[in-house]
Amino acid sequence: MAVFTYIATAVTNALLFAGGGFLGSSLIGTAIATATGYIVAGGLAVATARALGIVPEIPDTKDPGVTLQLAPNTNNKLQVIMVKHLQVVPYSMPQ
Repeated sequence: MAVFTYIATAVTNALLFAGGGFLGSSLIGTAIATATGYIVAGGLAVATARALGIVPEIPDTKDPGVTLQLAPNTNNKLQVIMVKHLQVVPYSMPQ
């Protein structure tokens, strides 16, 4: 809403010009003031929405979910190959 943007701008400007423009004299100070203004405006927007009942409170559920215990599958076995000698045969590409 436009009113929350106006509030964010007002808070940002108040922080930028407070103390003789200390925050507005650097890039990081300007970023901090701008972020603070929009965080304050966002918090006011959420509080207003909750006060008007637009966003219902999310109840804390005590549902632990579902726990499922599976029996181990004994069909999954690794093949073991026992060899005495490993012979490497040169491979040539067919022409």
